[in-house]
Amino acid sequence: MTKQKKTTTLFFAILLILTGVTFTYNKSQQEKENSLNKLTSKTTFYIGQQKRQPAMVEGEFPIDDYHPDGGQFWKTMLTVNGKKQAVVAYYERMGIFTIYTTEPTDKSQGFIYSGLDYKDYLGKKDLDDLKSKSAPESQ
Repeated sequence: MTKQKKTTTLFFAILLILTGVTFTYNKSQQEKENSLNKLTSKTTFYIGQQKRQPAMVEGEFPIDDYHPDGGQFWKTMLTVNGKKQAVVAYYERMGIFTIYTTEPTDKSQGFIYSGLDYKDYLGKKDLDDLKSKSAPESQ
């Protein structure tokens, strides 16, 4: 094989590998988006073993007497029992994040974050990093 042919073959091999990696990444992103889009107000949700419906799956409560800090709901991804899952997160107040799962779990997946940068995490598409820096929510 000539040097030019080896270079061309190597180039196409690298191109095929990169295309495969990009396709896998896009497919993975699409799967996450699809699982997030399946979460609706008609989905059955749980906090631990208890069946609980969030007030909404996306949106905010205004600041009022019942919600002095407001409150925000959003669809996000979180690893639950070793598996990445679409969940609904609710930021209540004072670092408390309540997590609504679509299947019952042994315990609540919610957590309390004590960092002052908590607002940076509101609406994030993945909360694994935040949960790893937090204490479990006691319920």
